[in-house]
Amino acid sequence: MAVAARPRIGQLVFVPVNVKPGMFPSERKFYGDVLGIIISGFAQQDQIVENSRLVAVVIAVSSTTATIALQGEVAQAKVLDVPFSFVREHASTT
Repeated sequence: MAVAARPRIGQLVFVPVNVKPGMFPSERKFYGDVLGIIISGFAQQDQIVENSRLVAVVIAVSSTTATIALQGEVAQAKVLDVPFSFVREHASTT
């Protein structure tokens, strides 16, 4: 079965990040580089999966890019435009 070429609105994407403990037991500090854009912030423990991936959601799709919204409190860009290939590579399998 072929992978769908276009992401779907509402699709989950797991963005690779570095994770450290936050100030509170249920909080995590994250930081990373997403296609040359540096992101950092704080997220609840359930917004980080596999202890190294920040949950994001596809909120819009254009002809060549998907717009994803990062979960948590993001210090820089909370909304990013990424190519379809990024979504396919990091999409949730559930």
